[in-house]
Amino acid sequence: MCTDPRVTAHVSADAARSYVKSVDQHIKEADDKARPAKYAVLASFVAGVILFGVTMGVFYKEVRIKCEESKMCTGDQDPLVDSCCRFWRRAAR
Repeated sequence: MCTDPRVTAHVSADAARSYVKSVDQHIKEADDKARPAKYAVLASFVAGVILFGVTMGVFYKEVRIKCEESKMCTGDQDPLVDSCCRFWRRAAR
């Protein structure tokens, strides 16, 4: 870019080179300042995922299959034909 005739028509190659270097330095400094923030966001996301997983593991209750007393199959009924169930029913409290 510094040796481009369109640039050297307006400024010297040394001036263009020093301008490009200063812009590169400015971009590098801005990136160095933003890098810790990027890592903080990533670390927060990972911590949230881990916390969610632990919480689900501790507090999740599986849906239990229940069968109502009126829908229990007797010995000669077929669950697929008669729409009844053969699961253990919950004991009355």
